[in-house]
Amino acid sequence: MKKWVSIGSAALLMFAFGACGDLDDLTDLDVINENNPDRERALSEAGDIESLVSSGFFLWYDAELGTGNPSSAMATAGEETSVSWGNHGAQQLGTEPRVQWPNSSSWRYRALNEWPWYRHYEALSSIYDGFTAIEAQPELCDEIDCDRAHAFGRLVQGLSHGFLGVMFDSAFIYDESIDLETDVLELKPYPNVVAAAEGYLNDAISEASGAAWALPSAWIRGNGWDAAYMARFASSMKARLLYQFARTPGEMTTEIWNKIIAAVDAGIQSGGPGVSGAIYDRDGVFLEGDVQGDWWGGLIYYATQTAGASWHRADYKAIGYYDQSTGYTDWLATPLNDRDDFVLNTLDERVHAPGDGQADGIDFQFKGASPFPAARGTYFYSMYMNANYEEYSNGDQGDPIPIMLYVTQQLIKAEALAQTGNLAAAKAIVDVTRVGRGNLPPASATDLNQLLGEIYYDHIIENMVVATGGAYFPRRHFQALSPTGPNHHWGLVEGTPLHYAMPGKEMEILQKLNYSYGGVGFEGGTLTAAAASGAGTGTTVPAR
Repeated sequence: MKKWVSIGSAALLMFAFGACGDLDDLTDLDVINENNPDRERALSEAGDIESLVSSGFFLWYDAELGTGNPSSAMATAGEETSVSWGNHGAQQLGTEPRVQWPNSSSWRYRALNEWPWYRHYEALSSIYDGFTAIEAQPELCDEIDCDRAHAFGRLVQGLSHGFLGVMFDSAFIYDESIDLETDVLELKPYPNVVAAAEGYLNDAISEASGAAWALPSAWIRGNGWDAAYMARFASSMKARLLYQFARTPGEMTTEIWNKIIAAVDAGIQSGGPGVSGAIYDRDGVFLEGDVQGDWWGGLIYYATQTAGASWHRADYKAIGYYDQSTGYTDWLATPLNDRDDFVLNTLDERVHAPGDGQADGIDFQFKGASPFPAARGTYFYSMYMNANYEEYSNGDQGDPIPIMLYVTQQLIKAEALAQTGNLAAAKAIVDVTRVGRGNLPPASATDLNQLLGEIYYDHIIENMVVATGGAYFPRRHFQALSPTGPNHHWGLVEGTPLHYAMPGKEMEILQKLNYSYGGVGFEGGTLTAAAASGAGTGTTVPAR
């Protein structure tokens, strides 16, 4: 049965955030007063409208990597890092056997799906208000660069719809074509939302290509890119979107892989302009640090804080693949509740120094015994943690924040090349990091399955803790859901949600039957796109 929502009566209430001070205030949302005279004045002044549009990027960033973001929990669910602390729902998503996510408006860690849902719709609402104000008052373009504002707004629409489509089973597509007085919104399955996001990013690329304007550096926190480089960033984000959206391996088609190759080629370049990541010896897109300010990098702060016992440890399933002892294979074969931490003997020099599992590697540090409570499961234990961004997390957070690495884009391309038959080109890319940084043997140029495993491994190692769901999202297409042992697996552990339902609070507002995902047999699955006016088919509400 279809669920129609009046944007004027219900959905708009969800898009407004009010002054929520911390995670416990997430349900105290203020409803936008459409008759507020201050709001009317703001939407008639050119500078305020431009500020409204430019704020969209921060809201996107904050939804994914800021204060209440789901990144720590998703890093645990994706076996990128291991965390048994309750904070942010990490213990809940890391618990094995996997359990259902408690999709309740009163659940303590409800921010996992509330924060990105509301924050992304706040970003989309800001773009909506800016675009409709400019359309109603074209004379404002005498005072501001409306072409720049429009291209930037399209970028934000693509980013926010993209994450909603990657994380949630369904979402609303919300842009300036909606008439708040008369229109209704219908929840669309994730393929529709992803397609809409791709369209917005394509528009941003098209509008920025060949344009003469440049972004003010404050819009993307220190990155005063010219229009051409904003188009490159949008293309790289398109590649990430297409790489991350699939819930199962079968959704990744040759057409999608070819799109990914083209998007990476048109994307960010090595040594690109803007904020440098040289302090970390990394190359990509970085934001200026913000000393204990709004642009706070939650994931790298918690995951690479090497001073002390640590919040996160590196999951053995992320770093153990090249262990030359029997430690990793024995650990996989050990009953879940009997697993314990152990010293690796890996060939990968990024993990530890050559021949010494207790000496720091290039990217990871040996930290010894885990700080996590044994009662929560010793299978969470690990002796290693990522240290790539410890300058940021151990300091005052004034150092740059990574949001995309050039090497990750190249590894995405490598997988696409391998999947479309060009194994030699894929091998050449992965060997840059595999051999050049890890000092591992060269990748295979003839065995597709072996080469894909080598690419998967390097993708997880090189991209660790840079993006929310950096391992969780692609693991969905790496391999089907798998048992936790006794064999190594590239996919998610069986029982891990393949996506999430809209927040329980949202369901209460819309008077929908509450549901959630998680637990063996209730992970969710592939959905098909909805027609112009209709629901998609496939796995929807899990039956319990």
